[in-house]
Parts: sequence; structure tokens; C-alpha cells
Amino acid sequence: MVRCSIIVFALLAGQIRAQNVINGDLEGVVSVPTALPPGWQAVPLGDPACFATQSYGATPDLTGPNGPLASVGLMGNPFSGNSFVSGLWYGEFHEGIEQHVSGFTVGCAYTVGFRQAVVKQNDALDRSGGWSVYLDDLLIGTTAPSSSSEPPISLNMPWDLRSVTFTPTAPSHELKFLPADDDPDQVFDGLRMGIDSIHVRLAAPVVFQPMLGNDTVLCPGNVLLLTPNVADPLHWQDGSTASSFLVNSSGTFWVEATQGCQLFGDSITVTIVDLPPANLGPDRTHCDEEPLILFSNSVGDHLWSDGSNGDHLVAEASGQYWVQVVEGPCLTSDTVQVVIEDCGIVLDLPNVFTPNGSGLNELWKPIKRAGIRRMQTTIYGRWGDLMIASSSLEFGWNGITDGEQAAEGTYFYVIEYMDERGTPGTRTGTFQLLR
Repeated sequence: MVRCSIIVFALLAGQIRAQNVINGDLEGVVSVPTALPPGWQAVPLGDPACFATQSYGATPDLTGPNGPLASVGLMGNPFSGNSFVSGLWYGEFHEGIEQHVSGFTVGCAYTVGFRQAVVKQNDALDRSGGWSVYLDDLLIGTTAPSSSSEPPISLNMPWDLRSVTFTPTAPSHELKFLPADDDPDQVFDGLRMGIDSIHVRLAAPVVFQPMLGNDTVLCPGNVLLLTPNVADPLHWQDGSTASSFLVNSSGTFWVEATQGCQLFGDSITVTIVDLPPANLGPDRTHCDEEPLILFSNSVGDHLWSDGSNGDHLVAEASGQYWVQVVEGPCLTSDTVQVVIEDCGIVLDLPNVFTPNGSGLNELWKPIKRAGIRRMQTTIYGRWGDLMIASSSLEFGWNGITDGEQAAEGTYFYVIEYMDERGTPGTRTGTFQLLR
């Protein structure tokens, strides 16, 4: 219930492993009137753990940085995520949340941990308090108090890590959280406590056990199936519990296996090599006036069909050309068929131009052109980045790209054309930009 004396406590749960916790992150939509996050309920009036005396006094609210009632301080920054739940303990109010949690192993010790903070509200000014944690109707612990010297209506909330250890007596229990006042003689109109990032796990520390193999590198398009050679149940980093996990992206992946009351774990880092596929373009016919320059459009160590290892190859004769590009353990390759012929056209191009505002040699364009019906001109930087492209026969480049002056240096051009007979051809080469 939202009123000027209520405090919302949000449970943005941490990862709960081996227990079936619904919406452990306790994320929800902050609104007026408020509702609890899906999967969670209020500890009701009449519950042995709830000391509220009116039904409206057992109604915790979901909140966040903007509300639900920011004008009186019913707001705050969560420890993680977008929201948290807070509960008020004052007079007829005692607001807590609960959830039925399953998956416990009877006789094993577990730890429930969470973040807690004092939330300052206009008429809930108690500076210190903690949380009482119940397993069904049994109080299993009250956390050490947290304190806050923040003024009312403050978003700042110093979140403290707290935990309680317990031993379940059944496979499932009702887990309850209610505010606890450490100094009931200093009420100051009430205590409002926030709670966030809850996690429940076996109390025994995780023991390393090799299950996933060594860190590895994958080539583009490859995947890795992680299949630990241990008995279920397994718990993966994304919360899944399958007997295997398919890796198709870079990252660190971990798994935990429960054997009795002990938790075993292992992790693996997988790196997928960033290797674009080699692409020499389509088979083509090229006029012999200018050499044809082939680029792989990939990165890594190159090996061309002529044995060279530069980032490009000049195709001076008809034939088949290929390239292999290696990056780490990965390889990509491509092949292109080239026909070099006398096209019977005239296309003379400058090897340098000076777009410096002098009025001389300001454009890079054909010096002489004849026998060409259509033409597509594309200009690239030395690393293959596109500078400009045009399909106009009268095109000339002024050294401007994306509204800025291009740097001095070497540029590559590709001119695809159709002659008067309808025969296509390609002219490639380089030129210098000087200022």
C-alpha cells in the first residue's frame, strides 16, 4: 500500500542456484498503486512473523529512483537493476515479502544472502535496522543493522551485504523477509528498510573440479558444446540446468554441480576470432590499360596464388587467382577468375591531384575518355574504406568525403564500365592526393 509512511523494499535477487526461485531479480513496474514483482507475495496479516495490526499495514511496495511516491521520499536507488522492495515497521505497519522455494537437500547447510539499506522517508526517520529471515514460521536469523545519515527524500542508499545460514528440514520451505528494528526506543515515526539482490546457495564453499576443459579459441561459424562428465544436477551461468551448454559467442562460461552438500565448479573462457570471410568479388573481365588490383576484404596474414603475402595482388594476366587469410587457428579463402583483354576504349586517369583551393588540378577525374557508355567510379582509402562512389560519366572527386577533407596519401579506384558494344569491364589503380 502506498502512503506517506510506507517504505518499499525491493528484492533484486542475485543468482539462486539449486533452488526454484521465481523472478529472483524481483524486477517489476513501479506504479501507484503498487504491486509486488511477479512470483512474490506479501507476508499476510495474521502470519506469526508479521506484527502488523491492520490489513493495509502488511502491504510492501515496489519502488525505484522515481517513486512510487517521490514527494515524500518513497523512492531510492536500487543496488542493482531497476527496482527494489522496501517495507515499513511502525505502529500498525510491518511489511514483508515471501516466496515458496523448492529444491533444498534436507540436512545440508544453505546461506541466504542479500543487500540491505535504510531508506529515508519524511515520516520514517529511524536511522538503523536490519531484516529478520524466516523459514516457514521459524526465525533463522536477524541481520546486523545497517545505518544511514542521509536526509529525508534522498536517493542515496548505502547497501550492505548480509547473510543468514540455515539447514532445511524439507525439500521446500516458505522463505520470508521482514524489517527488524535494532533500537525500538528510537522510532522517529518508523523504520523503513530496503532489500535487494537476494541469493540462496549451499553454505559450503565451491570446490574447483575440472569439467569444462582449457580455455579455447573458436573460428567464425564454429560452436562448442560443453558437456561436463558429472552427474546432474548442473547449474550454468545463465541459470539453465541442462546436461550440456552450447557456446556460440565469446565470453566466460561456468557450471556448478551439486553432490550431496558440496558444490563443485569450473569455468572456461571462449574467444571467437574476428575474421571476416575473404571475398575477391565475382569473376570479371578487365581491360588491359590498367592493372587489376585484388583485395581480400579480410584481416590477418595473407597468402596469394603467386606466393606473395601483401594485403593486395595485382592481376596482370588472365587466369585464376586465390587468397588465403589466416588469423590465429582460423583460415578463410576465396578464388576469382580474371580475363584481361583489349577493350578498345580510352580511359586516361591522373595519378595525382591537388585539391588545395588553388584552382588548378582540383578534381580527380578522367583526363580522356572514349568508347564508354556507362561508368561506375568507386574510390577507397589505403585500408579499403569507402571514400566516395558515383555512376556519373562526368564525375570528379574534390577530395571531400562525408563533409570533411580527406587526408593526403594513396587512394585506390575501381571503375566498372560498359563500352559502346555493351561489353563490361573494370579498371583499377591508385593515385595520390596532395594539398
